Amino acid sequence: MTLSGERLDRVLTGLGLAGRPSIDRAGLDRPYGAWCKNVPFDNTRKRR
Repeated sequence: MTLSGERLDRVLTGLGLAGRPSIDRAGLDRPYGAWCKNVPFDNTRKRR
């Protein structure tokens, strides 16, 4: 799946990033780190 430029910019802004990251390891670490800090992750199964 490919994101349009506008959607990519909205996602990055939503993660608190200004501008697009570089296409290298450091550039990948920026959005991944922002994702981990801003998107809740609950791997515990909720039961009744």
